[in-house]
Amino acid sequence: MTTPFAKVTHVILDLDGTLINTEQLVDEVVSAVLHKRGDFTASRVRKAMEHVRGMRPGDGTRAVMDLLEITDVSVDALLAETSALLDARWGEVSMMPGARRLLDHLHVHGVKTALATSTPAAFLAKKMLSHDGWVERLSVVATGDEVENGKPKPDLFFLAAERLGVDPRTCVVLEDTPLGVKAAKAAGAFAIAIPSIHDDFAAYEDAGADQTIRSLYDLDLSLWGLPPFRDRVDVALVSAPSDTNKADRNDVSVSDADAFVVESVLPLSPA
Repeated sequence: MTTPFAKVTHVILDLDGTLINTEQLVDEVVSAVLHKRGDFTASRVRKAMEHVRGMRPGDGTRAVMDLLEITDVSVDALLAETSALLDARWGEVSMMPGARRLLDHLHVHGVKTALATSTPAAFLAKKMLSHDGWVERLSVVATGDEVENGKPKPDLFFLAAERLGVDPRTCVVLEDTPLGVKAAKAAGAFAIAIPSIHDDFAAYEDAGADQTIRSLYDLDLSLWGLPPFRDRVDVALVSAPSDTNKADRNDVSVSDADAFVVESVLPLSPA
């Protein structure tokens, strides 16, 4: 089929907020630590944290401290405090909706895939302890401590593409932050945004996202020339004739209905 986007051969995945649901935990822990450092409003702390979403931990900590004018502690000390609290709770983190389905699909179809995360390698190992080794199934991994500049600079995605052995222009990146989208586009890759900042979709358009979707379940790989998902089923939805009594509606057949539509749905996985 002719696609409205492009034919790509490789996939690069962000981690936090894209594959694993760390944002709520990080927001809870970091905001609690920040509130101990000053009399800030909740909205000011939230805006500061959203401003740095996608950055490497050190870069983000420094930027938040600048935004909130925190001067009574060093960047390293504040980062160490939050890191210790988070390390004790990474086991609470679950996969994002649709992430397992996507990872299994890419693996089964042999699509070369990179993980490109701002998380340093040592943090990544701790963060993934409660997950069942799916990182090892990916083709390559690039972490934030391996590059000179973090997002929104493109260094991380250049490194991921280099390790895949391809030009970034053959890759599509899945990202949840505007900074990540900017970095992907600066590297020359295509970018699909799955926003973690749900009240500011315009920021992803401004960052240059080629496509914005609400969930990984909305991802249509065929638009990018990649193997499509085959797990959706067509369901006929019927509406009863307007003169049918409410009590009799369960007995209405398709032939009796005023109209019916066929809708593609994704069945729920067994618990």
